[in-house]
Order: sequence, then structure tokens, then C-alpha cells
Amino acid sequence: MANKREEYREKHLKSLSTFLNRWNGGNAKLWEYRAAHSTMTVQITSKNKLGNLYLSCLGPEHIQGPVFWENCHLEVIDNIPLEDGETGYMVIDRAVGFEIRAEQLEVAENCKPFE
Repeated sequence: MANKREEYREKHLKSLSTFLNRWNGGNAKLWEYRAAHSTMTVQITSKNKLGNLYLSCLGPEHIQGPVFWENCHLEVIDNIPLEDGETGYMVIDRAVGFEIRAEQLEVAENCKPFE
């Protein structure tokens, strides 16, 4: 069972990294926080391409850094200890001091903006 979980996390981390690498260099913005679902969404757009990337951080427990910045370079670190004793993810942009720790991450590309 642990092997399946580890395998899933490895594939998920690879997928997250692929999407983020595609959008690195764009403009990042803390787009929305939904308390009811405990989700912080980061939107990434680019002057060089159409569309966007939404990075949803589920169960965020720590947020630090700017709310908007250009030339983003987001990285994901896996197996970060969380306050509840479980492990989660950390998204960082070292150049601007951005950091968010969350239970889970999801990405969606080319979404309509939230209304």
C-alpha cells in the first residue's frame, strides 16, 4: 500500500513540476482564498502565451511572500512535515521569498478566471 502511495506522489510531483516549468517566467498572483474549502489559488499568466495556470493549494497552513510578482520561478518540494503530523507540499519561489505549505496541490491549465 505504501508503494502505491509513493508511486502516486512521484507521478503527481512530476506532473506538477512539468506544468510549473511550462509557466515559469510568467506573472504570479495570489488569486483567491476560499475558506469554506480551505484552498489558496495562485494564478500564473504570461505576456508570451495565451491562457493561464491555476495552482490550487488545498489545506494551506503557511503563506509567506508577495501577492503578485513577475518572472516567477515556482518549485514544488514534496514530503514537507505539516502541523498535523502528516506530510504535504511546499511551493517556493526563492528569488522573491514566496512560500506556501499545503496538504495537497492541484493544477489546471487555461481556465476561465474565477467570477
